[in-house]
Amino acid sequence: EPVCSREQEDHVLYRMPNIDLLELSCPGCILNISEPKGQTDVHSDNKLKDGDDGSKEEKHVSRKGLRRSKRQVRRGQRNVQTETKYIELMIINDYEMFVQLRRSTLQTKIFAKSVVNMADLIYKEQLNTRIVLVAMETWSSENKIAIGDDALLTLRDFMKYRKESIKERCDAVHLFSGRTFMSSRSEAAYIGGICSVTRGGGINEFGSVGPMAITLCQSLGQNIGMHRNKERMTAGGCRCPDLWQGCIMDDTGYNLPRKFSRCSIEEYLRFLQQGGGSCLFNKPTKLLDPSDCGNGYVEPGEECDCGSLLECTQSGANCCKKCTLTHNAMCSNGLCC
Repeated sequence: EPVCSREQEDHVLYRMPNIDLLELSCPGCILNISEPKGQTDVHSDNKLKDGDDGSKEEKHVSRKGLRRSKRQVRRGQRNVQTETKYIELMIINDYEMFVQLRRSTLQTKIFAKSVVNMADLIYKEQLNTRIVLVAMETWSSENKIAIGDDALLTLRDFMKYRKESIKERCDAVHLFSGRTFMSSRSEAAYIGGICSVTRGGGINEFGSVGPMAITLCQSLGQNIGMHRNKERMTAGGCRCPDLWQGCIMDDTGYNLPRKFSRCSIEEYLRFLQQGGGSCLFNKPTKLLDPSDCGNGYVEPGEECDCGSLLECTQSGANCCKKCTLTHNAMCSNGLCC
């Protein structure tokens, strides 16, 4: 970045610390649906090297232009907790879901959007992460893959279908099924699979809007590095504070959970800090529905979009009015506003 000096061409270069990426020990079997026996999860004990807390920076002043370097440098390390993340999601409704919703493509679309919107509210409030519906497909004549009682086999076939047949660019593709799987859980997903064409997805069984929204929170939670482990969650520091409602990634509670436990949130942040979820930091440029000023996404025809009236008041009202930059504003929020 430029530095204040007499020489106008002086710049400061920041060197990023080395970050160990997640290593997949078993790419074909990282599922989390059945009980611990035979189950393999993605995990990594890799940390930043001793003494390297990510805050070190090395300055080099270069005069008369910047020198080329083999080392790729970035301007500081992003704060994965405070920076808003975006999960660009595609939903596929199977034939059974279509039948459950009166064989109406419109009703199926409205139902699926309601599920995603409810899940988005939870992710936005607790994880600073938006679930953005970018595409939807409804199988109105027949299923395009075999969907049976075994959720693991269905997930395997569904992800194969995604790789071979879905051209839509998105971070994850999830199946909404109108049937019930023979499993103790109502979903199946790859742990840490977000951003991957072969593992970025999950399947969710039928229910009303509320239960399906929580199921989607759980399956997407696994995609972004969260684990479902009854023994770990019911003991020690990971115990869910709300024993009646339960927590979203737990197998406890007597009602629909609404909160992620502290440990689930820490798993997500650790996943991001270790290099996972790199696709979540770009703002979506395409939504399923037409442009709508006030939804928080800059779409064609808009210069900015600071969100709802309350959100704009908190962060961008001085620079963005009705999705148009105010006089002399160079951006909609932040220090440059």
